[in-house]
Amino acid sequence: RGGAIGVVEQSRNAALPEGAIVNAGLGGWQDYAVVHEGMARRVPHLADVPLTAHMSVLGATGLTAYFGLNDIGKPQPGETVVVSAAAGAVGSIVGQLAKLQGCRVIGIAGGPGKCKALLDLGFDGAADYKAPDFADQLKAACPNGIDVYVDNVGGDVTLAVLPLLNRGARLTMCGYIAYYGVGMEGP
Repeated sequence: RGGAIGVVEQSRNAALPEGAIVNAGLGGWQDYAVVHEGMARRVPHLADVPLTAHMSVLGATGLTAYFGLNDIGKPQPGETVVVSAAAGAVGSIVGQLAKLQGCRVIGIAGGPGKCKALLDLGFDGAADYKAPDFADQLKAACPNGIDVYVDNVGGDVTLAVLPLLNRGARLTMCGYIAYYGVGMEGP
């Protein structure tokens, strides 16, 4: 079971004709699926855009990044945006969107390889949460404090960010993976 993009092979619905490309909801990762018309949504054909983009940057992942950053974070050019799990799906998109808006972007990731990948994506800096000097790395990367924090993990990473927040900083709480499985997931 999982999200799927598919091509309609047979249909009884004129709005979803044969050959139409659809987001099949949780149609599953399989060759064929019978999907109720209420679960299928037509996907616009965009030249030079792979269909897989509708499952990532043009899908829920991209929407989470876009609206979390812009509707809640409200970044302004020149501000410092910090994003945890920055090498992940949502975090990497958040960082790139913030750069496009003229922000200084610092990513938090686990390990030197992921931190280098962030710099290759155009992030202004990166801090390795697995390193013993993580808090010092983060502080050095944010000499003027943090204006927007997009939190994808919670836990010790967030605790290292909090003292660096500027007055009026905005926080987007997207995920708290540090708390999953320990009884703090919520109701």
